[in-house]
Amino acid sequence: MKPKSDILPYIVSGIIFVCLSFLPGLSARTFTAKNGKTLEAKLLLVQGNYVKLLKEDAQAIWVNSLLLTDHDQNFIRKQGVQSKTMKARNLRYIVNAAQHIDRLVESKLRINGLNPNPPATDEQFLRRIYLEVVGRVPTASETILFLESESPGKRRVLIDKLLQSEGYVSHNFNYWADILRAKSRMAGDGPAYLLWIKESLRQNKPYDLMVKELLGARGYAWENGSVGYYTRDRGMPLDNMALTTRVFLGTRVECAQCHNHPFEDWTRKQFYAMAAYTYGVNTNLRPGNVQGVKKYIDEKTRREDATKVMAYQKVAEDFMQPVLRMQGVHETPRELRLPRDYQYEDAKPNSIVEPSTLFGAELNVGLGGEKRDAFVDWVISPKNTRFKRVIANRIWKKTMGRGVFEPVDDLREDMDISNPPLMRYLEEEMLQLGYDLKQFQRILYNTRTFHRSMTREAIDPEKPYYFQGPVIRRLSAEQLWDSMLTLTVPDADERALDERVARKQDETKVMAKARMESKPDTIYRLAHRVVQLEDFSKKRNEMIVRSMERARKNGNKGLYENYKKDLEVSKKRLKKDLDSAYAVADPSLKSLKDRKGSPLVDSDPRWKGYGGNLVRASELSSPAPRGHFLRLFGQSDRESVQNGHQDPVLTQVLALLNGPLFNQIFSDRAVLMKGIAEAATLRDKIEVIFLSTLNRPPSEKETVLMLEELSNYGPVNDNGNGKISSDKPYIKGYRNIIGALMNTRQYMFLQ
Repeated sequence: MKPKSDILPYIVSGIIFVCLSFLPGLSARTFTAKNGKTLEAKLLLVQGNYVKLLKEDAQAIWVNSLLLTDHDQNFIRKQGVQSKTMKARNLRYIVNAAQHIDRLVESKLRINGLNPNPPATDEQFLRRIYLEVVGRVPTASETILFLESESPGKRRVLIDKLLQSEGYVSHNFNYWADILRAKSRMAGDGPAYLLWIKESLRQNKPYDLMVKELLGARGYAWENGSVGYYTRDRGMPLDNMALTTRVFLGTRVECAQCHNHPFEDWTRKQFYAMAAYTYGVNTNLRPGNVQGVKKYIDEKTRREDATKVMAYQKVAEDFMQPVLRMQGVHETPRELRLPRDYQYEDAKPNSIVEPSTLFGAELNVGLGGEKRDAFVDWVISPKNTRFKRVIANRIWKKTMGRGVFEPVDDLREDMDISNPPLMRYLEEEMLQLGYDLKQFQRILYNTRTFHRSMTREAIDPEKPYYFQGPVIRRLSAEQLWDSMLTLTVPDADERALDERVARKQDETKVMAKARMESKPDTIYRLAHRVVQLEDFSKKRNEMIVRSMERARKNGNKGLYENYKKDLEVSKKRLKKDLDSAYAVADPSLKSLKDRKGSPLVDSDPRWKGYGGNLVRASELSSPAPRGHFLRLFGQSDRESVQNGHQDPVLTQVLALLNGPLFNQIFSDRAVLMKGIAEAATLRDKIEVIFLSTLNRPPSEKETVLMLEELSNYGPVNDNGNGKISSDKPYIKGYRNIIGALMNTRQYMFLQ
């Protein structure tokens, strides 16, 4: 039976939207695109520049409102219909859905003669939910607060709290950056792409809208970071389509680039027909005035010597760098042709390929009028079973450790699905939630299935798994790093560099906009002035240098020093003159210079004295350089989809015993060492260590063993109950205990 909600959801084509009372503009109206196309539809949701419209055929589509007439845009702004976040589904709805999932899981277990795993303890659940939702272990204070609470609903309260935290954004960024192969250093502008992913998660953007923005991305990176999806594969449009099909439709068609699929009905021609939808995407967008400037300078300097002409062109290129160094995406009429070595009889080599979907569905070009837009709408359509099935299964695997079907990105018609009713319900729920991934995860985290002890036995990958409980697995490189960081830096979740990146993006946008609007004559006059200033400065400096040399030869030290000062003054004067020349050509420079205030991460007193590298994995260069802790523990290099690993190697043990991050834990300002210092007795200090690392109190047997270790470095009075005056003698003992605990399965694995 389907779960009911007391908020009276409005159901259309299996999609639950917000209640009618939230939608003052719900009556149907005609929306008109700037190209003259019209669409009769109802306004459902507004998310940034995108609106969700319900068509007459009961299909919901996302449309970029910037494609619509000004009249329609004004209408949309007045409605103010915003996408709902967690509050859009109350706890009753969440619990009903979670219980329905449990019934489907438990029914399958009974059919197969299996028993569910026993319930997880509070200690197990606490550690698991922190690592699953925010990607780190809880602090000692967070552990104590939860374990000492007697509230019967404390688990559900904690789930909601963590889903609303900044740690959720950080942890889920790592997950999606791996899938999308997003990198800090890539063609175009990596930071803009990474920032777009984080902001999408922070806004809890519906998944279908995220995909719409990625696949339909246009513009410059500094104004639309989602263009990174295409600039990531600059010059490789066929590879990009293979990635799109694999990630969003769970279909691996890479081999069809060269030959017909050996196990499916897909042909090489069909792959090319699919790729034709996005083949017109050009990742080499340039401002219109770049070529005009070059041509203008050539005409104005045709009687001057080649060296000076080159100097003018270099100044012009430097002036346009804020735009040129960041790639952009635009649509072209470029057509895709079959390769010259095409070997099948269904088409001729080098013939033009007409766009067609791999699964044979017909596409209608939407309001935008581009074939790519039609393709994107088809990908995310509620009628596209693969789209909803793949994302529902991905999130299920992320939560439970294994998919309802495996592999998650190689969906085939004849593949074995371990629990078909469960898979159908997850798909339906994903649609009902409007692709709200946070709400979907909230339901899964509230299931009895998630709250059970983990299955520790090895699972045969060739056999179905029926989810007696979640599957035990080693922590990811990012979870290990972030957990160790939690022992070192206070409020580590909030120590984000996004503000710094966002400021730089904003500055680039302001500067780029001004320079794109600069007229060729303005840039030419700047180039002329800069070359003139540099020539004059060069001659002046050469004259001063000759005078310095004469003073040196004559042994006149005082005169030599005076000339040396003159040279420094000359260099400063040139810089000042050049700044003035650029300011005349680009007035935005002054407004950028006048901006005051440092980013919070640099000015907050909580983090004074902590190194700039002591930030969460999501804030570091992505991926980390070779040799870094993250790469050592298997962080993906982002060259292919989710290609991180969890293979154990000896150097990992050494990193956990004596690596740079491990050593930071023992500084006086580290969170763990402060907690140890505040504890009065050795028993209390041992408890702080256990609560901080394994997130549970130690047993009496463990306490006795730890006291034996500490007795090697100082007296253990009153069986560890006596107060100690200084931790100094015991530091090495603390270090040995912490290192040992971090190398246990309890610490290294999600249990």
